[in-house]
Amino acid sequence: MSIRLSPIDHLFTGRGGYPINFLFFFEGRLDPEKVRSALDEALVVFTPCKSVLAESDPSTFLFEANSKGASWDFQTISTEIPRDDLAGLGKYFSSARSLPNEPLTRVTLTHHKSGSCLGVSISHCVVDGYSYFLFLTAWVRILNGKAVPAPVLDRLKLVPKNVFHGPFDADTVFEKTGFSLVNENRPGDESNVEWLVHDFTKDDLDSLYKKASSEVAHRLSLNDVLSADLWKRFARDHQKPGEALTFSCAYDYRRTYPKIDGSYFGNAVRGAAFKLAYSDLLDLNHGELALKINAAVKSVSADSVEASLSCLEGLRLKMGLESMEKFHVANPRTGFLVTNLSRLPLLELDFGTGAPTDFKILTPARRTAVILPLSNGGLRVQTAL
Repeated sequence: MSIRLSPIDHLFTGRGGYPINFLFFFEGRLDPEKVRSALDEALVVFTPCKSVLAESDPSTFLFEANSKGASWDFQTISTEIPRDDLAGLGKYFSSARSLPNEPLTRVTLTHHKSGSCLGVSISHCVVDGYSYFLFLTAWVRILNGKAVPAPVLDRLKLVPKNVFHGPFDADTVFEKTGFSLVNENRPGDESNVEWLVHDFTKDDLDSLYKKASSEVAHRLSLNDVLSADLWKRFARDHQKPGEALTFSCAYDYRRTYPKIDGSYFGNAVRGAAFKLAYSDLLDLNHGELALKINAAVKSVSADSVEASLSCLEGLRLKMGLESMEKFHVANPRTGFLVTNLSRLPLLELDFGTGAPTDFKILTPARRTAVILPLSNGGLRVQTAL
């Protein structure tokens, strides 16, 4: 069976396609046969994960059936790589690539002296953050003998009725999609990405929220406030003064776009985005900046989602598949993107020895920050440079 990729799926194809990479650490040793058997069953239901990309024409990819399924590797090592050595942890998994005839899902189970590490890499053209965990949750349910609701796989639900015909300049594309079209390809080798990890306790978050809320007369979300804090920190440390900066918050529009809901398996993200002068970013207090982020998030409507899909479809049909490699989730010189995964069930993935004791995300997307949950009620932020 062939499945046509949606306009937003296509954005994550080609070299440097931002595979979603997680490592999950467990006490005790996972049973490789049980994990593999449950994986095989999950792949029957979530067929794009076991597919390969094939061109139907110069502007369109299909998910084509792959009898080999996912790429699976099992290894045993005698030493354990330190958890804070994020570059070294790359030895615990192989990264999926969004290229024709390549496995779109790669799984590595490693046994070491203190337990197991499960590395799961899935091409971003197959999943966004929500869908990634929809698949992993189903995999765990199957392993534990539970039924799995059938996901919606039909990408045609996101093919717009009307196609935007341009212009496709960088400003127009950013306004319509929240992503950056830059006249340079994404790097194909992301091995030199540097990650920074910062943990916020619940008290840290409460203090940050109270301070920002006191600075404006509008209701804010914790995501608004934390995103504002992260952007300010990032700009001060890594941005040159005098430039117009771009901010994006990855917005999951399953709640906004009436053609899909929580059963949809695929990409359903739009950048809730805006531009701001460097000096204005530093001059605004946290509450004022959080309010701008709040307004950008609230501006994502069904119409703006349709406009984004229409722009992505029109650009690809006009310029071909190679144009997708010029899309960056964050502008490589002036951008910053925040993805909030704190409500997803990272801490509930029991593959046989209990919930993970630790996890790391190693998605190679520079100038991005990912917000993740901690078991103590705090949040972990992992930033890629």
